[in-house]
Parts: sequence; C-alpha cells; structure tokens
Amino acid sequence: MIEEFWQAYLATVDEKSGIADQLYQSWHFMTDDPKDEAFADELTELVKNGEKTATATLAYIYERNQEPMPQVGSYHILTTFAGRPTNVVRVTKTSCVPFSEVSAEHAYLEGEGDRSLAYWRAIHHCFFTELMESFDKEFSEDLMVLCFEFIVVY
Repeated sequence: MIEEFWQAYLATVDEKSGIADQLYQSWHFMTDDPKDEAFADELTELVKNGEKTATATLAYIYERNQEPMPQVGSYHILTTFAGRPTNVVRVTKTSCVPFSEVSAEHAYLEGEGDRSLAYWRAIHHCFFTELMESFDKEFSEDLMVLCFEFIVVY
C-alpha cells in the first residue's frame, strides 16, 4: 500500500526531476501505543487541511533507534495510525534545539491547539516525559528536539 502510494506520487512528477531515485520514510504521528491512535489521526488531518506544516520529536529517538534524522529535501509518506497513506511531504527546514528553545514560530507551524508556544510546551512536555519514561529515562528541558518543517507534495 505504501509503495503503491509512492508510485502514484511519482506518476505526477517530471521523470527528469530525479525524485524517483529518492528514498523515503513512512510513518504516523505519535507512538505505536493504541492510546495514541485518535490523536495521531487528528494530526494527520491537520496536515491534510494545511494547518500543520511542521512537527517535532526528541533527537534521542533517532539516536536510540540508530535511524537517520530527516534532512532537508527528504521525502516522507504520512499515514494514519492504521498505516493508510495520506500524504507525501518533503522536508524544507530542520533544526535541533533544546526543548526550552523551541520557537513560537515552530509551535504555530505545528498547527496544534491554539498554536501558541505555551500550548506546544504543555502538550509536548507531557508527551516527551511519557516517552522518555518508556525508556527508563527522565525528561529534561535541555533534551534536544528535532524540529522540522515540510510541504505537502501529494
């Protein structure tokens, strides 16, 4: 299903663009815990509606899983929690900053709640605390957060 979605996207772009040679990642928002399903799908809807053009996660997750962090120009297939592809996005900007230094602009681009930095900090503090506890680690406002912006290309 994911590969078919990618191929459908490729059918819409110029063959000379080189996009067909690009690798992509597919993922859904939040964690794989079933309790996250509704919110994960809500975030996917925000992308589909054009309200969410950025996201953030702990850099620790990429380090722990030995996965490369998203880079500018990389492609990602967003899915529902159940794995149904919804959009192809291309990363346009990345930054890695301590939690305490995530900007109000980034919080706004995430499109969640009232889009304020206060809302972003409150909800992500809870989420990141729970996430770190699942690894028997403590959350700290000094933890590095990978913030990235994207555009929907399909």
